[in-house]
Amino acid sequence: MNTYTDDFFQTLPPTAVYQTTADNSAELTLTFHLLPDTNENALQSTSNLSNTHPKKRQYLSAAALKQRFAVNDNTIQKMTEFAQQAELKDVSSNAETHEVTATGTIAQLSQLLGVSFHIYQDDNNNPFLAYHGRIQLPDELRAHITGIDGLNVGLQAGYVPSKRLKMMQIAAEDSPVQHFIQQPKKQTDFAGEQEQQQIEGYSPQDLTALYHFPNNQGEGQTVGIIALGGTFNPSDLATFCTLFQLEKPDVQIVGTEPWQPPQSKFINDIEINMDVQLVAGIVPKAKIVVYYARSFPDGFRAVLNDTENEVSVISTSWANGESSVSQAEKTQSAMLLQQLGLRGITVLAASGDYGIYQVGSNNKVPGVNLPAAYDSVIACGGTDLFSNGREQVWHENANASGGGFSIISPPPAYQYYALSNYFRQYPSYAKNACATPDLSVNASGVNYTTMIFKGKPFKAAGTSAAAPLIAGLIARLNTALSYRVGNINSFLYQLIGSNAFSSNIPGNNGLPAAVGWDPCTGLGSPNGINLLGLIKQTEGYWE
Repeated sequence: MNTYTDDFFQTLPPTAVYQTTADNSAELTLTFHLLPDTNENALQSTSNLSNTHPKKRQYLSAAALKQRFAVNDNTIQKMTEFAQQAELKDVSSNAETHEVTATGTIAQLSQLLGVSFHIYQDDNNNPFLAYHGRIQLPDELRAHITGIDGLNVGLQAGYVPSKRLKMMQIAAEDSPVQHFIQQPKKQTDFAGEQEQQQIEGYSPQDLTALYHFPNNQGEGQTVGIIALGGTFNPSDLATFCTLFQLEKPDVQIVGTEPWQPPQSKFINDIEINMDVQLVAGIVPKAKIVVYYARSFPDGFRAVLNDTENEVSVISTSWANGESSVSQAEKTQSAMLLQQLGLRGITVLAASGDYGIYQVGSNNKVPGVNLPAAYDSVIACGGTDLFSNGREQVWHENANASGGGFSIISPPPAYQYYALSNYFRQYPSYAKNACATPDLSVNASGVNYTTMIFKGKPFKAAGTSAAAPLIAGLIARLNTALSYRVGNINSFLYQLIGSNAFSSNIPGNNGLPAAVGWDPCTGLGSPNGINLLGLIKQTEGYWE
């Protein structure tokens, strides 16, 4: 008997426009991700860790984690037989990564899964493949499948750029969606890149001084950057380090840069170089590893499967609105984030640049963005930082610090007090929902941070700039403490109102600021030295 599942129900961006049906003869490669048999016990271990002081935590090695999250051989065999019986080709399995991969035509996969495939267009006129219907899976397999990659081709994760560049482009000839489209589409002209003037802004040294970061350079740390696109430019990093008299860090690339449409490619190039440079600016003696990925679960898996690099901190500047993420992907991400927590890895993500609205909704759908809103990720919002240290909520025209309340998910326990305190001040906004951001630093496009792009100074702004800056702080904390803080969210919320944060930051992002936590800047901007001191002070009595 086949079971319908809403977990894999197609979730489309609010701005998607239907185009045509997909070509039934085109081939599609799917990857089925399988649930580890020991998942419940392993996740209980994660819960125990979050209630333990970071110094007392016993994190798992990569080998121990793989053993704990093993997939039963029988499950892999059943999944492989399911694909082979459907006459799919190139069927392969990997027990360590919990995957079975197979290739079939659109017609074969439509019949196998009980869905139909179609072409849509996103708000940048880029085509992508999507499916209609509810996926059907055999009863004996349904409970063991956490996700299916490959059902969407060309659907880009949202980005969190400092400025949205208005460039128009249909499908490039090398688009992975092209062979699914029955009628060829005419390619339009690329609108071109904006000329950038010579600019001056905050240096890394300015920011570490203004936010009182611990006095080290991230020695012994490895910071992973999950990139859903963009080309890293080593020459720009070298220029950046020379400009600010920094030691040039070791940067390693894992994976292959995924295809992106031209207008996304340009913005993604800015994103990835911003991430690398701002991390390098804060922790020049840390190692930096860029993980190219097609999705956030793909990126999290890449870190977990990396046997060469001991990543201690992860940062990403990409985001999707929560309404655009399927339940299957949310389940995958949550499980993988729990595993990263068991390894002692801190994960940070940009909260968004559209205030109370979800990324990709054209400022029409309120809510939060993922992965920032997952309860084991530090959601990084934005402030406007002045040279005297004063801050206000980052809000420039249509852009603002991403923050607000989920329209889907309830709050984690550690947010209860912070939210109730905010709702006492603003009772009309009260709701039972998780909220972002958690912490904030400078994201201003006026009082901006300087990066190098294509050999010239460039504005690093938006919460895309905030995430790598706070990731650098976490790496400095790890170095200063000589242990990993790991998933520190619960501990941060216990410090609400303390001198670890500057929390009385005025302004709004569509919602009002408040004393304590608020949906504009979260707990506030960090004072690194004070935060370090409070972590040390609580080593003796917080179990």
